[in-house]
Amino acid sequence: MYRVIFHLIIIYSISLLHFRNFKDDNYRQQLDESLSSGKCEHGLTIANSWLREDPYSHYAWYCLGRLRLETALSKSRNEDFMMSLESFEKAIRLYDKDPRYYYWKANTYLYLARANRNGEFYRNFLRSMQLACDLDPMNYFYYSIFFEKIIKLFKDPIYLAQPIPRKLLIESMINSLNRYLELKQFYARKYLIQFCTVLTSTEKDYYRSQEHLHADILNALELY
Repeated sequence: MYRVIFHLIIIYSISLLHFRNFKDDNYRQQLDESLSSGKCEHGLTIANSWLREDPYSHYAWYCLGRLRLETALSKSRNEDFMMSLESFEKAIRLYDKDPRYYYWKANTYLYLARANRNGEFYRNFLRSMQLACDLDPMNYFYYSIFFEKIIKLFKDPIYLAQPIPRKLLIESMINSLNRYLELKQFYARKYLIQFCTVLTSTEKDYYRSQEHLHADILNALELY
């Protein structure tokens, strides 16, 4: 009798787990579709429904952050960006191994930094973007995007007035470019020219002596 009850409990537990996984997969599919189609209001409803059932779903928090960010971009309200940031932080507290969570957190910090002209937000952008790179070190995409975002900052008059050390930004740019060149050469010449254009002659002299830099960077410093 006890053996029968035990087997029934096992069968019930397995069935419950399969049902839970099915529901989670369904929620995930709906959220992915909402993000790809831009149906933010529908996506917000789905994400909140999922979180009411399972407040520990890190993917639901991540999607909520993405959807809130889309809303923030359309309204340009500081509180919407902060809500998006809060969602990404909750996702990361629950699961800190997905580089996408840090990548989108970095994007949110960058929007906040420009909107508020806040140097600390810029620093948080750099930290979050670096963490995304560190979590997927063989993926050139994150290094490429990191480099491109920093290059844009040097052309941004709003950034140029911020109290963030220029050297910190250059070091982040070098780290991402160094690693990108080790993995990919597709945009190599373009990136190297952009990098050298940003530097002053004094900075070029300094970095020519840094032997840890990729050989292509050292050659570019001589050419450009």
